Amino acid sequence: MDYKALLRGWIMENVEYGNKWNIAQHLARVALYELKGLDALHPQVRDKARELVQKCAAENIHILISSNPFRTVKRQQELYDQGRITEGPIVTNAKPLESYHCVALAFDVVFEGVPYPPQSDPRWQRVGNIGESIGLTWGNSWGDKPHFQYDLNGIMDIHDIKKYFEISR
Repeated sequence: MDYKALLRGWIMENVEYGNKWNIAQHLARVALYELKGLDALHPQVRDKARELVQKCAAENIHILISSNPFRTVKRQQELYDQGRITEGPIVTNAKPLESYHCVALAFDVVFEGVPYPPQSDPRWQRVGNIGESIGLTWGNSWGDKPHFQYDLNGIMDIHDIKKYFEISR
């Protein structure tokens, strides 16, 4: 029997449960205190967002965090419906609870003074590299350069988190 593998599995299971519980506690605070903006982000993610802004500024790349990084399930549904059911361009492929924004673990950035920078802007690559160097997952691999999320480098899968927050019907 591989005891090391069993121990690793047990530790990961409990770390994962602890992370989900911590996320649930934070989301309760977001709801109870109607937190907005950066305050709505999970504290670890908020710290990473601030660190990203500071490290980019040190390289003379000035970015801002989107004003509403946290999304309710209702808001995520509205964004998902855009371009499908309602007017406007498609802006997300993530349904409610399939986005790290819904659990306060994601944010988007823009360049200061440029509300919608083109995906071809060469600064994106440097911003993405900085984000990845501080432990964030960058949305570039699925075509969303402004997006950063904190998923412990893939350990916390959104589909596992989703099960924890879904309402049974």
